[in-house]
Amino acid sequence: MLKDLCSQGYLNPENKGRWTSYHLNKGIGLKQGSLFENLDGHLNEKMDTSDKKDGHLGRNMQEIKSSELKSYIVEICSSKYLTIEEIAVKTRRTSKYLKNKIVSQLLKDGLLERLYPTTPNHPNQAYKKKQQ
Repeated sequence: MLKDLCSQGYLNPENKGRWTSYHLNKGIGLKQGSLFENLDGHLNEKMDTSDKKDGHLGRNMQEIKSSELKSYIVEICSSKYLTIEEIAVKTRRTSKYLKNKIVSQLLKDGLLERLYPTTPNHPNQAYKKKQQ
């Protein structure tokens, strides 16, 4: 895909191999208000990622206790089945950590149920709050 964009003149490659970086070609005839023109000013801006707060807990997701994390996972899984990857995005944890440490404990405690209960390693496995 990047190779095609370079050959069409949209991108300019810099360096070779694994260290290649790409820049927008400002010389290409861009129309007023085009997507690239609007993006160009924002590409070099740095985003502030230091304040990643979750609205539910009101503080940094990386600093919450394990018990709060478990409660949060049960809450977000209350209305529909979520895959481990979806839970990982919402909690800002790795899917490996969640699957091995947190979700496995929630399953043992009977707080979550699997979409495919007879196949724990099903590729589309998802989890939902167990109805009492």
